[in-house]
Amino acid sequence: MSRRNLITDSYKVVKGKNNSRKKATTEEHVQKSGCVQFLAPPVQSTPEDELALERLRSFDLEWQYGPCTGITRLERWERAEFLGLKPPKSIRDLVLKHKDDPRFINGLWSEYPL
Repeated sequence: MSRRNLITDSYKVVKGKNNSRKKATTEEHVQKSGCVQFLAPPVQSTPEDELALERLRSFDLEWQYGPCTGITRLERWERAEFLGLKPPKSIRDLVLKHKDDPRFINGLWSEYPL
C-alpha cells in the first residue's frame, strides 16, 4: 500500500523564528498607522428588539422575495411588493418603527463587501 501525496510533501515546513514576540493588538496597529477608528456605542437591546431582529434576519434569508444584497430591507420589501410576491406587512412595519436604527434598516449581509 502506497502513501497518499500530501500538500506538505510539496512545500517546505517553515516555523516562525520569533514565537516569543507578542502579537500587536488592533489598537496598536491603529496607533502605528495613524488611522482613526470610529466605533459605534454599544446598543442596549430589549428582548422584544431581539425577537424583531430575528424575524428580520429570517426575512433576509427567504429567497422567494429576491436577493437582499446591496439594498435595505425596506427597498427589498417594496421591490417584492411591486413584483407581486406578497411579503409580510409586519416586516415593513418593523423596519418603519425602527427607522433610525441601522440594525433594523440594513439587511443581514450589509456589512459584507459586494
